[in-house]
Amino acid sequence: MPARKRAARGGSGVRSMTGFGAGRAVTGAVTVSVEVKAVNGRYRQVRVNLPPRLASLEAEAVARVARFVRRGTVDVYVEVQDARRARFTLDEAALASYAAAWRRALRPLGMDPTPELLAAMPEVVRRTPGGKEAARAKPAVLAALDRALAAFDRMRAREGRALARDLGSHLRALRRDARGVRRRAPRAVREQVRRIAERVREIVSRAEARPRPAEIEREIAFLAERTDVAEELARLESHLDQFAGALSGSARGRGRDKQDKKAGGVGRRLDFLTQELGREVNTIGSKSQDAAIGRAVIEMKAIVERLREQVQNLE
Repeated sequence: MPARKRAARGGSGVRSMTGFGAGRAVTGAVTVSVEVKAVNGRYRQVRVNLPPRLASLEAEAVARVARFVRRGTVDVYVEVQDARRARFTLDEAALASYAAAWRRALRPLGMDPTPELLAAMPEVVRRTPGGKEAARAKPAVLAALDRALAAFDRMRAREGRALARDLGSHLRALRRDARGVRRRAPRAVREQVRRIAERVREIVSRAEARPRPAEIEREIAFLAERTDVAEELARLESHLDQFAGALSGSARGRGRDKQDKKAGGVGRRLDFLTQELGREVNTIGSKSQDAAIGRAVIEMKAIVERLREQVQNLE
């Protein structure tokens, strides 16, 4: 089975957006070396650097890269060596035009243009046009590209697995801190109610017109509810479950489904979930007045930031 098909079929799992791969192929007298490099990018961008005489192969090369890459900036470098003797033609009209222009420019200096100078001018010396040459080199170019892409994909898969392990450890740490906040939250609310009640009693004792007890209790309950973080913790847990599910689903090979293809890969989904995690953690921090919860929130924010940084590297 060709390398491209093997890699494409076996290419499930979390992948890094960065990677490198090299491939080489020989067809007759033609030797082709290809390098594929990728860096992070919000969208897919493929740039293929082919010799001018092989420019007709660019569209097919881009299509092959697109089978492997959903997001990121990919550069493909193609070097072709042909053992057959190259054929060149001299454009005499261009040579004469350049010679006249250089003579005029150099006459005040008492100089004449050299043959080397004129030969270096654009379009003076032309390689034999590449219709047959492109057809001759195409099998080697595509074979070398397939091998480079297979190596490139393996590297991205290795890096993706390492990233997934790190992300998993961060998720576990975030769950641990969230459980600590959940255990502390009821006590924190009771303490907040007690402080509010004491403050209200102090204010009421100084007031001339005293409100009814039912009104006081209602206001205390309202203020206490504003400090309750149960809903935020529930949403945080839901986002953590979705994050873990997306991560493990891709690692088991279910991440490359139609939805992920349409969205551009698991990385974008995890990026969105990381934003939601950050939103809930920030809300917990702003609502709670408890020192212990505040310390936990600081640690949770640091973990979310680490998640955010690493998710940026995922396809």
